[in-house]
Amino acid sequence: MNAIWKSFHAGRYLVEKRVIRHMGSMPNKTTPLSKTQWAAIDKRVRKVDEDRWISSRYAPAAQRQTLTALYALAYELARVRLAVSEETLGLIRFQWWREALNELEAGQPPREHDVCLALAEETGLQNVQIFGQCR
Repeated sequence: MNAIWKSFHAGRYLVEKRVIRHMGSMPNKTTPLSKTQWAAIDKRVRKVDEDRWISSRYAPAAQRQTLTALYALAYELARVRLAVSEETLGLIRFQWWREALNELEAGQPPREHDVCLALAEETGLQNVQIFGQCR
């Protein structure tokens, strides 16, 4: 616990034995996801939604990562209910995702979240209407 507290005050915090930069120090430049990051997303989808993960194995190899990115987004949205203890906190998370997808639609760089980066990279969401005529 003491190591987590010290690293939090140093501008970093520990999550699942990895050091992740805290929001205030994230760089603006985005880079393509590495094979390791894609493997982590794929592993997460396999762990939390094995049926969808198996269905992605039947897709052509060229489209498999796109499905995985979409399934990872579905998981991120579904887990809001499990991750928060108050309704307001859930609404904040949903708003964050709404803004992240709107930013992609507007052609802005993706936010520094592995699923946002995956969506932007694989589906080419930049400069594409996400919500269409729902607005």
